[in-house]
Amino acid sequence: MTIKSVFPISEQMWSMMSNGFILLLALLLAVSIRPVLNRTHRAFIMTELIFAVLFIISFLQGNATPGLLMATAFRTLGVTIPLAFYVLAVKDKRIFYDTILRSSYVLIVMLSFVFIMNKDRDYFYTMSVSYALLLPTILQINELLKRRRLERVPSSVEFEIA
Repeated sequence: MTIKSVFPISEQMWSMMSNGFILLLALLLAVSIRPVLNRTHRAFIMTELIFAVLFIISFLQGNATPGLLMATAFRTLGVTIPLAFYVLAVKDKRIFYDTILRSSYVLIVMLSFVFIMNKDRDYFYTMSVSYALLLPTILQINELLKRRRLERVPSSVEFEIA
């Protein structure tokens, strides 16, 4: 969304680039998923099966065109669910949190810039930008509140003995 908003890219080129990045991400996940599966294989397989069955039922009922359904199924089964299990399999959540917190500064500035550049357009779709801003903003608010709570708690309490 950021790239598309900053650089004028045609819809056809954007679609090809987006699908290429999704395919590349799926291949990278497939190559490196063994450690994740060692920790979460049962839940991962069950989740994949449940969603595969839901997509098959949707296909049999004719709820969407086969092309759209297959593209959505690939994104869900090949990218979104594996990404969720990569996050679930992280051993040290503090490192993960700190990494996201550090990158949130850049994300907030970059996504705010995209929003400001497109605010005058009549049909600018702001929901995707808003959702992308949500996680980094919540993390920054969480850190601010945590620092305020620590400032209010006295570091040491001294008692006088009478």
